[in-house]
Amino acid sequence: MLLKLLLLVCLAALSNAGLISPVYNAPYAYGGWNPYSSYPAQPAIASQHSNILRSPFNLGQVSTYTKSIDTPFSSVRKADVRVSNPGVAIAPAYTRFASPLVSHVGVAAPVAKVATTAGLLGVAYSAAPTVSHMTYTNGLGLAYGCFVVVDFRRARNMSDSGDSDVAWTYYKDRPEWNDVTPVPENEGPNLVVVIAHSEKFVDVYDYFRAVLQKNEKSERALHLTKDAVELNPANYTVWQYRRDLLKALGSDLRSELDYVELVIKNSPKNYQVWHHRRVLVEWLQDPTQELELTGDALMQDPKNYHAWQHRQWAIKTFGLYEKEMDFVDNLITDDVRNNSAWNQRYFVVNNHLGWSDLNVQREICYTLEKIKFIKNNESAWNYLKGVLIHDKRGLSGNAVVTSFCEELYKNKCRSPYLLAFIIDICDEAIKKGETNCLHNANRAVELCQALATKYDKIRSKYWNYMCEKFKKAQQQEESNKDKVENMDE
Repeated sequence: MLLKLLLLVCLAALSNAGLISPVYNAPYAYGGWNPYSSYPAQPAIASQHSNILRSPFNLGQVSTYTKSIDTPFSSVRKADVRVSNPGVAIAPAYTRFASPLVSHVGVAAPVAKVATTAGLLGVAYSAAPTVSHMTYTNGLGLAYGCFVVVDFRRARNMSDSGDSDVAWTYYKDRPEWNDVTPVPENEGPNLVVVIAHSEKFVDVYDYFRAVLQKNEKSERALHLTKDAVELNPANYTVWQYRRDLLKALGSDLRSELDYVELVIKNSPKNYQVWHHRRVLVEWLQDPTQELELTGDALMQDPKNYHAWQHRQWAIKTFGLYEKEMDFVDNLITDDVRNNSAWNQRYFVVNNHLGWSDLNVQREICYTLEKIKFIKNNESAWNYLKGVLIHDKRGLSGNAVVTSFCEELYKNKCRSPYLLAFIIDICDEAIKKGETNCLHNANRAVELCQALATKYDKIRSKYWNYMCEKFKKAQQQEESNKDKVENMDE
């Protein structure tokens, strides 16, 4: 409650300062409803966009993903926006009418002005802001909306719209393409929805389908694929055809690497472009730029699994292990909870250094030091468990690890990951028949109950299930103890 109050005060202060302006008009708007017959028959329209917008010098970025579906009776907008190092929101007035309503919601312009007009979410031009909103409207005239305004300067943008500050000549108007008959998209009859592409998008892809059908191998076709990639960098058919063209034309692959690097910087989570890069490196047998490229991508997003996948491929294929542990150490030092970096550390040890007794003990000591720093760190605890798989003594037999865990527990540490780890030690000791006063079924039951009721309630059903399992082991332990006592008598 205190956090909400503090947030409200901050927003009020920013509004009073003129940095942001409140949403105007009523949050709910009611309009008259008309029967379906009063609307002209129109197809449903659906679209989605995924973009990353960056400020100059990469000082900040906004990742956006939107989906929309429009019918004569309803309109749905969903948007996901992730902001890093956000700037002050400075925008012109922005409104969005939600047909068939008679009212609308919008964001008023703040004191500061920007001359450039804003585009829709993910289609920001030059100095214009990006406006993200999620709205829902229906034929009964009910609407609600929420707006987020972020200001970033960006020179160019890759999106379905394909608009840019550079004058564009449609392929249908280019004399050198007069010999080609464009092939429109054939989605079959009786479509549920019709995707509303921009005129530029339709023009480029109609000509792309034409050259693809002819299997034309030419420089103009290669240039066409670049325009198609700019409009939709995730189109795998375009990338495959581009590779066919590069090979047939004997194109400069190093220039292609430079081009792909630019595409990756604009679309770093695009599997198709990373795969294209991989094929080029395989053709050239030259991985010299890959560690730097993936390192830059991971600086922006340390959990970009496409970049990690490409990095692991390059390292394993070309034996680039030498400096990887230093790279991983820096990432873990920067963010000890970075599970991707912990995974990469395991990758290097498992595929290069090996699990000798010396390496196992070194990794155990390294991990315990990181756990001391942040005890409630699932990544480090999982890594420790993975390392101990390669210890002949296992979880329950390594005195250094068990002593470390019991010392934390003695000092009132109740991290759910610590308790779960001790439960695993107990479980292994039970299976080996090597239980002791600390690691046995009774202790496991006690810890499972603590996790279920207090320390990890979100997984209470799982811990209750485990508790029942250990209760059976508890009964078996007591039965075995009775048998031993009877034998002694």
